[in-house]
Amino acid sequence: MELLPIGEDKLKVTLSPQDMENYRLQADADWDDTGTRKALWSILDEAKKRCGFDAARERVLVQIFPSPAGGCEMFVTRVGGHADPDTDEVRLPDPPLKERLGSRACFFDELRDMLAFCRLLCDSGYKGESEAYICEDGRPLLIYCGGDIRAAEYGSVTDIADIEYYICEHAEMICRENAVETLAKLN
Repeated sequence: MELLPIGEDKLKVTLSPQDMENYRLQADADWDDTGTRKALWSILDEAKKRCGFDAARERVLVQIFPSPAGGCEMFVTRVGGHADPDTDEVRLPDPPLKERLGSRACFFDELRDMLAFCRLLCDSGYKGESEAYICEDGRPLLIYCGGDIRAAEYGSVTDIADIEYYICEHAEMICRENAVETLAKLN
């Protein structure tokens, strides 16, 4: 099992096929099952011992991505509130970004390009969901609904499904909700 803290409140856990077998987990496990939940808490207890990530004091969001080799990657995020291993306090994974926010993502070379594109969308009457990130290489990233063809004039457009793992590992959120409206005001 590999543990990689990502900031103060997020942890990436990589489980090999052998780890999955040791914890008696399957990629399609029923997370309402008591045995599966106990396995998760065993993993989180190990994370606390090895890297100091304490998930027992707060609610956590757990996102699980099976790997083709038979293991999985888990992203554990402390989201506040109270968590108790014997209750229903562990949240099931959020739907993928594509289901929550739409299908498009746009990388920009500069923050001012993202702000200008947000202004353009806002002026065009955009009302959809959106999130904004800064990648570890400094590039701003906007996730939004729709496929405005003018986006290519401002940045590099891609399908969100192609970069969801990248976002989890290499980007920090700067605006969680209504990013287009919020950032348009800064331009």
